[in-house]
Amino acid sequence: MATLHTKNAIVYLQGSAADAIALTEAGDVTINFDYDLADDAAFGDTWKSALQGLKNWSGSVTANFDTAQDLIWDAATYGATRKIYVYPNRSAPTAYYYGSIWPKVSVSLPIGLGKATMAFQGDGELAVLP
Repeated sequence: MATLHTKNAIVYLQGSAADAIALTEAGDVTINFDYDLADDAAFGDTWKSALQGLKNWSGSVTANFDTAQDLIWDAATYGATRKIYVYPNRSAPTAYYYGSIWPKVSVSLPIGLGKATMAFQGDGELAVLP
């Protein structure tokens, strides 16, 4: 895979409607993958060891604050998991990340450009298509 400039990235988010739609003004996406570790050390061991437990993922999307689109608010206040699709390059529609999320929203309105940030916790598997 080649190095990619993300100027052509796009995020789709499911609000209260059945279908996910493009999240306009998105400018920063983070996806974090992690897993639980359980201590596996026993008496007499001189080094710690661990076992991998359950996998989990989370992340955030930051967008310019735009009163013309309330998709982030709609998704966060729907009261159920929502679908998210992150395409690093919209010209390569077969390579993307997707899954169900529990979204939370915060808004920052400093002097200058306002931002809306949607932090999310994954619900189930994060699928990554090459």
